[in-house]
Amino acid sequence: MKKTDLVLALDPGKEFYAWAVVRGDGTVIDTGMIKNLVNDFSYLHFGRQVAGYTREIQALLAAHEYFAVVAERFQIRGMSTAGETCEFVNLMLGILVAHARLLPYRVAIDLQPATMWKSWLGRLAYGDAGAIENSPDVFGYPQVTKQTSKRKVRGVFPIKEHQFDAMCLGVWFAARETYSLTNVDDLE
Repeated sequence: MKKTDLVLALDPGKEFYAWAVVRGDGTVIDTGMIKNLVNDFSYLHFGRQVAGYTREIQALLAAHEYFAVVAERFQIRGMSTAGETCEFVNLMLGILVAHARLLPYRVAIDLQPATMWKSWLGRLAYGDAGAIENSPDVFGYPQVTKQTSKRKVRGVFPIKEHQFDAMCLGVWFAARETYSLTNVDDLE
């Protein structure tokens, strides 16, 4: 992966689903939320929701030529009642992977558990002190360069928690692939 290559990173969920475009050098280019989610199996809504999600994913995949599409896998923790959420997320990941495979160029696809990037970035930010999840000193207003239709705008933009996760997943993937980093000690 080169420093100029792009990664599409996604943090999927039944209620909130974020994406981020990150360059190989770790620069966050853009971030946003998927608006059309699949979260209802009833015959009244399922087909319409799948069609809306598919259109939005196709547009996101067509926006750039990506080196990789990386998404967070959904894992049930403990004795959770999140079985239905897992079904919806896996369905949407399946649609994502199928459409990424249809791109007219070769793209790497990587599905990772959250612990991969969270533990790496947590150690990077806090040493062995712990995870960064929901940490107020890093969440909220990161520096982002947004590409508008006419020009680039660099500034501080409010984001949702899931966008932060997608951005961090993309930065982790870029660091791993561009700089071959497998642990925090490699940065020193």
